[in-house]
Amino acid sequence: MDTPLFIVWQDNYDIDCPILNEQHKGIVSTINSLHYFIQQGHELTFLKPTIDLSKLYMGFHFVTEQGILSKTPYPGLDDDSAQRKQLFSEFKLVSQNACVHRDPDLLMSFLKHWWIKHLTEEHKVFDPYLKNQQKIHHHTSRHR
Repeated sequence: MDTPLFIVWQDNYDIDCPILNEQHKGIVSTINSLHYFIQQGHELTFLKPTIDLSKLYMGFHFVTEQGILSKTPYPGLDDDSAQRKQLFSEFKLVSQNACVHRDPDLLMSFLKHWWIKHLTEEHKVFDPYLKNQQKIHHHTSRHR
């Protein structure tokens, strides 16, 4: 049985930072796996390990992203950090509500909206700083 992907990766999601691209693809893959299991009829409570994996993956992704951005002159680092904490709180609440109410669409809609926004809007704000950081890193590593 061929189940369509919930989020289809698009080339315009790529940014000038290979590790972040790989992490983004991994998170999208985890969300797609969760969607697949739901389509196969699994209950959300059964999928708690996959939901937990999503939370962990997103957590270390944001730590990676912040670490990279902290080495740039990006001015929105503190605001982004506060926003991510808020999003994680929402993710936890939505996950719990989706399990209690047996409504996987609640969780999947939240995840899709969050990640598409992260990939298409949030990265547009700080991608120029990542591009500059990549140029600096490439320049200094060539001269060692």
